[in-house]
Amino acid sequence: RAVWVALDLRRGTPARLDERFLAVYGPSAAGRRATLRLQLPPPEPGDRAGARPWPLRRADLDVWGHANNAVAWEAVEEVLGEHPPTPLRALLEHPQALLPGQRPALLARTRADALDVWLLDPASGQVLVAAQVAPAAAQEARRPT
Repeated sequence: RAVWVALDLRRGTPARLDERFLAVYGPSAAGRRATLRLQLPPPEPGDRAGARPWPLRRADLDVWGHANNAVAWEAVEEVLGEHPPTPLRALLEHPQALLPGQRPALLARTRADALDVWLLDPASGQVLVAAQVAPAAAQEARRPT
C-alpha cells in the first residue's frame, strides 16, 4: 500500500486532488479514505547513540529538492543486509522532509518481532524517515503478487 501526494507543479508543494481526479478514481475507492496519521514511534533517546552517517546524493533529489523514496528504501536494505532473508512486510513513513544539504544519520534497532530503521537529522534529532520491517504473516507469504 502507498499514499501518494499530489503536487502543485508551480510551487512543488502538496495540493488537493481535484474533481477530475475524483471522477476517475473515486468509484474505485468506494468511499474509503486513506489515513495520513503516522504510526511508527521515534527511537528511544538511548538508541540514538548508535546512529551512523548516511550519504545524501544529488541523484537522490527530485526537481523540487525533495528526497525520493529510494533513499529511504536503500537505508532499510542496508540494515536488512545484516539479517537473514525471509518474506517481509514493511511500513515506511516520512515525518519530515529530507532536503538538500542535510546530512542524515542512519539508526536501526532490532526487536524480537521487528526491525526499526530511522534516518535522523543529527542537528535537531528529528526523525526524517521511519521504517518498520517484520516477517510477513504465513498467509501473506503464500499470497500471489
